[in-house]
Formats: sequence, structure tokens, C-alpha cells
Amino acid sequence: LYGSVDAAIGHVRAAEGASGLALSSGQAAASRVGLRGREALGDDLHATFNLEAGFDVDTGDGRASRGALAWDRQSWVGLSSRHG
Repeated sequence: LYGSVDAAIGHVRAAEGASGLALSSGQAAASRVGLRGREALGDDLHATFNLEAGFDVDTGDGRASRGALAWDRQSWVGLSSRHG
């Protein structure tokens, strides 16, 4: 399990003169959460995977359509061995 959170708090002022603090997500990089793993299958063969999804820190919503975590970032599965 891995990830990163990028959030910022800023002071905002509306045209009417009202002001306050606001939390925003992804100021320098997108926030993300991921799962990564490797499993030995025998005879030097391994199954590997990586699933990664983006999300908004301020709302908790996923970055995919309708706010879901859709593993829409770096996501893959594969096999590896000493031969490649």
C-alpha cells in the first residue's frame, strides 16, 4: 500500500469583500493511493501488479467519473522470470 497526499490551505477573498480559508487538492502533484505486489508462482516465475487511483483531498472523491476510485492511473498486471 502506498500513496501521496498533496493539499494546500489558502486565503481567498471574494469580490464582495468576504474572505476565508480554503482547502485545495493537488497544488504540486496529484494525490494518489495504490496497491503494489509480487507473488511467487514457482520455477522462478512471479506474478506482479500495480493498481493506482487519484483522489481529491478536500472531498475524498476519486478522480474518475462520478467520484469513483477506478484505478485510472498507473495500473497493470504482469509476469516476470529470470528470462525476462
